[in-house]
Parts: sequence; C-alpha cells; structure tokens
Amino acid sequence: MEFCRRINIALVPLSPLNLARYVAYLSARLQFNSINNYLSIIRLLHLEAGTTSPLESFFMDSVLKGAKRVLGCTVNSKLPLTPKILNEIFTLLSLSSSKDLCFWVACLVAFFSFLRKSNLFAPCLSGFDPVRQLSREDITFHAEGVRLRVVKTKTIQFSECVLEIPLPRVNNSHLCPSKALLLNFKRVPAISSPSPVFLYLVQGKTPVKLSRTLLLPTVFIVVCSVVFKLLTEEYLAWKSPSSFEMQVDRNMRLKPNAEIVYNLFQCAAFTLMAIMIMRLKLFMTPHLCLITSLLASKKIFGWIGSREKQLGLVTIIAAGMTYQGITNLQHQWSIMGEYSNVPLEELVDWINAKTSKNAVFAGPMPTMATVKLTTLRPIVNHPHYEDAGLRERTKKVYSMYSRKPAEELKRLMKEMKVNYVILEDSWCNRRSKPGCQMAEIWDLEDRKNRGKEPLCSILQRDPKPYFKTVFKNAVYSVLKVI
Repeated sequence: MEFCRRINIALVPLSPLNLARYVAYLSARLQFNSINNYLSIIRLLHLEAGTTSPLESFFMDSVLKGAKRVLGCTVNSKLPLTPKILNEIFTLLSLSSSKDLCFWVACLVAFFSFLRKSNLFAPCLSGFDPVRQLSREDITFHAEGVRLRVVKTKTIQFSECVLEIPLPRVNNSHLCPSKALLLNFKRVPAISSPSPVFLYLVQGKTPVKLSRTLLLPTVFIVVCSVVFKLLTEEYLAWKSPSSFEMQVDRNMRLKPNAEIVYNLFQCAAFTLMAIMIMRLKLFMTPHLCLITSLLASKKIFGWIGSREKQLGLVTIIAAGMTYQGITNLQHQWSIMGEYSNVPLEELVDWINAKTSKNAVFAGPMPTMATVKLTTLRPIVNHPHYEDAGLRERTKKVYSMYSRKPAEELKRLMKEMKVNYVILEDSWCNRRSKPGCQMAEIWDLEDRKNRGKEPLCSILQRDPKPYFKTVFKNAVYSVLKVI
C-alpha cells in the first residue's frame, strides 16, 4: 500500500512493469524468500478480484530470476540450544534473584518444549494474549513432570486442535524444568487470571543495597543533623545580630558552612540524575560516601561529646558497613564474564598484521571504538558524538549506507584523508521496519538519489573502480580507498 501511494497507482490490477518496480523496492531491505511471500499476497489479491495475476508473464519470470541471482536464497539457520550451553548459562545466574530464576525457567521450557518465542513471551505485559502465549492455567504438574497446553501456534493458526507437550522431571539435576517452574510459581505469585508464566519481582535494588551497607541511613542522619545545625545558626544570627553584622548588609555577610551546603545541593542533583538515568549512579554513590564522612566532623557532631566518643561511633558504623561491603566485593570478584566475537577478532588481527600504524580508518561508530582501542590506528569518527564536528564527520562516513554514487563517497573519504573504510554487513542488510533502514533514512535528505540501489550493496558486490576489497569475512568488509 505504501509503495502504491508513493507512485500513485492502484493496487489491483497491477501491471508487470509496476510489479517489477515493487520487486526492486523490496530488494533494498528484504531477502528473496521474503519477497516471494509479498508476491504471494499480490497473486491472491488478483485472484480474489477476478483479474489475471501480473506474475504470470515471461517478463516477471525474468525479473524474479534476476532478483534471485542478485540477492540469493539465504538460509535462516538457528543455532541449537544444547545442554552444554544451558550448563554455562546456569553458572552465570543466581537463582536467589527473581529475574535470574525467571530467565532460567524460560531457558528450560524453551529447551524441552521446542516452542517458538512468540508462544512463550508477550512483547509486553499489557500485550499478553492467553490464547497465543502460555499462561499459568495452561501448566499442569504431575508426579512424572509437567504438561503444557498450547492452543495456538504458527502451525495451529485457527485453534483447530489442542497441543499437549510433556516436560520431564529430571531428578537430582538443575536442568529439571518441573522443579524450576514450581520454584518460580512459589516465589512470584500470579498477577491476574489468566497470568503469564514468566514473571519476576521488580524491586528497588539500589535503595535496598545502599541501605544494607548502612550508607543511606547514615546519609539521612548526617543530612538531618546538618540542616538542623544550619537552621539553628541562621536563626540565632537573625535573632541576635552582632555589632559587626549590623554595619554590613546581611545579604553580604559570610556563611561559615557554605561548602557543606554546596555539597548537599550537589548530592541532591546527582541523586535526581540517578533516578532519571540509572547508570548515573556512578556520580551519586561516591557523593553519598562524601556526605557520610561528615560523621567525623567535630563542627557538626560535636554534641556527641568527647572526640573519643565520636571516633568510637564512627568506627562502629564503619564496621557495620564493612560486613555487607565485603559480601558485595566478593560477589563482584566472583563474576567471570567472557565475550566472543570471532568476525571482529579476525578484523582486528588483520588490521594489526596488514596495515601500517598510520593508516586512517572510517566506519560504524561502535566498530571504530574497538579499532582505536585494540589497534591504536587513527580513526575519523567514534561514539562520542556530542561534538558537532564529529557528528558531521560521522554523517560523511555513513554516506556509504546511502544511495549516493561511489565517486562521491571516495571524494568525502579523501577529504578526511581516510585510507580504509570498514563496511559492516548488518548495517547494510539489517531487517527493520519500513522507513527505518539506513538507506531509507538517507532518502529523507538525499532526495535526488531516491530509488537507486544502496551504495553499500554495490560496494559489497563490486567496489571498483574507486575502492578495492582488501579484507572480507562473514560480517566485515574492508575497502581501501584508491
């Protein structure tokens, strides 16, 4: 419908020429198998309208053969979920966490039932459909295991039958789906009827963790003490001004605790930032610790008594903080993560081995950050795009995903003195919603090149005469600017 509106034609009947244009339009963002699905819909619409399908012609046969030759028939293969992978996942989880337990249950149910993701999970809680997704009412526990009741799947479109899937009881094993489901049901109660299977408790983890280390309670006591002292001093200064203060404008008199007030306001600002953006806790937590250090201030907590009593109280509080703090440190030290990206490793090894240390690279921002960090090669763009000049350079680099001619891309790269351009396949052929592909985004600005083949597809197929492919694997292509 969107294509027909763009070129102002009727959907039915559709001429072979306009259908060929539609195939070219789809080829920019879809694989050949997906295009066939769209064409099947067009064939059905023409049959229902009682008109001849435009697909039944020698012209369209030639167009589809050409599209198949260019795009190829990709096999959408999925790697299997094996017991070995499940065991490795289990070692990274903590079943005391409600979220980790829910994820583990989902892994086991998916492994033993062979159900699709659409049958297990709803896109969001409000989008839960008990007919399409598993509900707790669809699960029955038995002595031998668990039975799942499935009403609608991709192969059971109209609920013409009920599919019952048994899940075994695996004794003395953490791979037992029955035990994991039962534990999750006990820990997380149903929220409605029917209720989704996979639920976990969302808790305010940060306040709880900071309270267990006594940091929040201590900060609360310090802030209350500071505010009380400051208000008391201001009231006394206002009530009984000294002879010096009578000679000077009260708005200009010095404030003896201005640095403390400043830190309180800064801590409040960091706390507000952390509430809005969770990862900004890295600013809030150190400042909370800084405010806590006022416990040792004789000026603020002189009312406790002698200096020995005050330091003794500080020692007791620090010891209480250490009890949970050591546990937190041990938990962090126990996390042993591992990351593997073989295509990216191949790219980095090639750059280190085959290019000079002064070679300048351009490409997608995340990849450029890795190239700079691991190879120390000069780059022209990176993810810190707050700078206006850097954003402009990134825009020039991303013209490789537009429909501009290759000659213009070469000119832009020469202007920035780029030697190598890294082309990432997923950025060029990524399946996305209509209007969200890189080439379609460029169409909003580069109107004169609309309808042309994306430049990245041309460069992947044949980069000559402006570029030369010097490295290529399953994900990355490195083009040398000639």
